Amino acid sequence: MKSAIIAGVVALLVSSASATAAFVVTSKNIKNGTIQTIDLSAKARKALKGNAGPAGARGPAGPQGPRGFVGATKIVSATFPVPSNTAGSPQTVSCPAGTGIISGGVISEAQGDTWVDAPSGNGWSGAANNVAGISPGEVTVYALCAEGVAAPSTSSASAGTGAAAATRKAASQPK
Repeated sequence: MKSAIIAGVVALLVSSASATAAFVVTSKNIKNGTIQTIDLSAKARKALKGNAGPAGARGPAGPQGPRGFVGATKIVSATFPVPSNTAGSPQTVSCPAGTGIISGGVISEAQGDTWVDAPSGNGWSGAANNVAGISPGEVTVYALCAEGVAAPSTSSASAGTGAAAATRKAASQPK
């Protein structure tokens, strides 16, 4: 008798479990407004996306931007001698009228270091030491100039460059 009761309880549990597994949720079981997007599968979320709508009207034009430079129009360069056993003097190449400096550089062929390589006014300056040289050297200064670039205003920037260069020159002199 005891085994018949146990068998009945087991049968009841098995039948209630299978009845729960067979329960299917349909729209009748869901209260309107309770399902969130996060509750949907990725496939269902993708299906909710529609096609892109037509493009909107073009907005008003923005203000005129600043004039850019036309392009590099001229490379100005000059080569200056640097006598042996000297710290050469700063040499400057300038951009032609109607152009402004956008870059520059120095190539030194002397027995020492380049101690000036910087913009100077509307051009570029360079100098090199040749204090250890027994032969003369040279320094070539380049300025890259462009139309449509304003020449720098004359300010203390040029003077500051010269002062910094003089300090480097003095520091590089042999004692």
